[in-house]
Parts: sequence; structure tokens; C-alpha cells
Amino acid sequence: MASNRASRPVLWALFLALALAVGASVGGAGAFELITPQEAAKNAAAPHLRALTPTPPPDALPRIEVVSPTLAKDVKSPVDIELKFVPTAGAVILPETFHAYYGWLDLDITDRIRQHAAISAAGLTAKDAELPSGSHDITLSVKDSLDHEARREVSVTIE
Repeated sequence: MASNRASRPVLWALFLALALAVGASVGGAGAFELITPQEAAKNAAAPHLRALTPTPPPDALPRIEVVSPTLAKDVKSPVDIELKFVPTAGAVILPETFHAYYGWLDLDITDRIRQHAAISAAGLTAKDAELPSGSHDITLSVKDSLDHEARREVSVTIE
């Protein structure tokens, strides 16, 4: 199932740290299931094709930075996620435009994250996100007040 997201710039990094509002606390007790084992298996079986598009200059678009988890190494589930949103000059991030999609099937997991995360113009934080073992790709996006969109693909491997 292809989407128009495939034609947008693709940036790779780890995502599971889907927490942006730096320092914001998240309500609710216990871990939440971000990706089910069935979704992970279905995604692994899907065709892995993405269109490549040119990347705009670094300051032309807002950015999504992954603060946590550390993307350079495998992590254990559940995972705490922290994201930082960086707007373009003269703009502010619109947190209500945040979206998250899982894997090659572009499964919309935005509502799962919103239910368990604190999201603000500064970023996102979520505690105890559960993912099955294996490699997971999550595409994040958010817009600023100038209607510029930040997109970030994050790859995380769970032990």
C-alpha cells in the first residue's frame, strides 16, 4: 500500500524515542504497545520500496531531532521517547500537525502516540513504549506556522 509520503524527503535515524516535549511528563500508568508483534510481522513481509527525492537545504525546513532513545545501539523494550522540534526561522511548530507512521505499510500510529505522550511546540515525550524485538522504521512529521513540514525516518532495533 503506497502513499504520497513515499515521494517526500526521507531522513534516517532512530525513532522509538518518539518523545518531543523535552522534560514534559506523560500521564498514565504502565507501558503501552506502540507496535504489535502482528504488525511487525506484516510489515516485514511487505515490499520494501521507497522513492528517492532530493533533500532540500538544511535550513529550508523545520527539523525533528531524536533525543532519546539513543539510535546508535540496540535498545530494550519498553522505550522512553523524547523528540525535539526545531522550527524554521520566524515560525513556530504546530504540535497538532504531528503524525507518525510505522514501516513500509505506513500504518498510522499517531493516535497511539498521542494517547500516551506529551506533545508541544518544543517536542514530544512518551514513557514505556513497547515494541517487539527486531528492527522498526517509523516516519515522523510535523509542520510549522509557515506550513513547512519536517519529516524524519527513524530506525530502531529492539533486543
